[in-house]
Amino acid sequence: MTGGQSISIENMSPNTVWDHLTHNQNSALVDCRTQVEWDTIGVPDLTGINSAAHLIEWRKQPDMSVNPAFFDELEAGFNGAYPDHLFFICRSGARSFEAATYVQNHLSSKNINCVCINVAEGFEGDPDPSGQRSVVNGWKFNNLPWQIG
Repeated sequence: MTGGQSISIENMSPNTVWDHLTHNQNSALVDCRTQVEWDTIGVPDLTGINSAAHLIEWRKQPDMSVNPAFFDELEAGFNGAYPDHLFFICRSGARSFEAATYVQNHLSSKNINCVCINVAEGFEGDPDPSGQRSVVNGWKFNNLPWQIG
């Protein structure tokens, strides 16, 4: 990124992301929730398309501070060879938007051509009026593949 350009992160619905991951092998999904969320709520299951989500915590428990090693862990997971598109998912789309913006800025500063996209609605989606998730929108609500742990 040079000359004061601003980074704009696109939001895509879970179904659109699934279609993209299914039909574009040079794309990847980064689940940036916490270990506790992966273990207790589940993770996107990409085995049906011969892939796997990259599990890297953007914010760490207990204080939800930003993981200072996030970019290094991401880079190690791709051995420096980034796909054309990186999709970021969290519970409802807020943390993943932060992570996508952070990574897009880093990649742009290194002149690496990779588009970072936020999964709008996230894995569990927005809560309903009673506070329950996965009943309004999100990856699980859309019956996209997932598994516990």
